[in-house]
Amino acid sequence: MSRRHRYPSPLIHPKSMAVKKSDIPHTKHFVLDTNVLIHDPQSMFHFENNIVWIPVEVLEELDRFKAESTTELYGVPAKFIWPELAAMAGGPEALAAKAQAHIAAGEPQQALHFVEIALAADPRNRAALQASIAAHEQLIELTEGKTFDEVGWLETQVSEAKAALEA
Repeated sequence: MSRRHRYPSPLIHPKSMAVKKSDIPHTKHFVLDTNVLIHDPQSMFHFENNIVWIPVEVLEELDRFKAESTTELYGVPAKFIWPELAAMAGGPEALAAKAQAHIAAGEPQQALHFVEIALAADPRNRAALQASIAAHEQLIELTEGKTFDEVGWLETQVSEAKAALEA
């Protein structure tokens, strides 16, 4: 015969049955809408001992407001105008030179912005590809190999840029 231990469930405890209804604090449930949180982001903390619900749909709507500019709200990403921007800046060569200046200053992230615009205008631009390699290699050095996923990504970018140079 096996011995079974029965542990009382915390939800169905004999003492809980003895509690008077008047001893239980009355709590209300409030469901907050997007408009409430936009009007007062701290509103969820104003309901004291009540229960506040925020539906996933509300969080998704609020997430859309994290955009830094109006253009982010629409389906045309900034990179769609990069070739025009490159032309206005003097072409991919000028952008690659600016990228190299940022690399020399130890600012590879900024350099990559210029590189991406230059390569959008001319994907085979040698100066931009060389700047891309240099910026990614500098980022690899900055990671000190600590973040495997990041290093893997950066090394792939270096390999792809080198392959594009050789093509």
